[in-house]
Amino acid sequence: MTSEELKRELMAKAEAAIDEMLAKKPANNKITLRDIEGLAIQTGQRLEAEVLGSLLKSSGTDSRVNGIVCASCGKTMQRKGWRKRRVISEAGESEIERPYYYCEQCKTGAFPPG
Repeated sequence: MTSEELKRELMAKAEAAIDEMLAKKPANNKITLRDIEGLAIQTGQRLEAEVLGSLLKSSGTDSRVNGIVCASCGKTMQRKGWRKRRVISEAGESEIERPYYYCEQCKTGAFPPG
């Protein structure tokens, strides 16, 4: 994914988060400071999770990765398609889809780049 493609994806996700926040926002004559704070926090958390997910996806889905070597035995691992993986970080949880490799010798799998 190029930087421009990543930017377009993030802008679309930010716009969707803002649209959702505005749809939840009470009318100006009925909104409280608690409402404003809650909307800001929820929207910020959603944007943080979206940025995290997009950056993870763009850094780990290069289908051109070849020659993945098993850390245990050193043999070349076989690509077994794409798998979803849940990633938990300080910014929250995200699900990414990455190529999955398997070592027939050691019976272990790996998600490059690490």
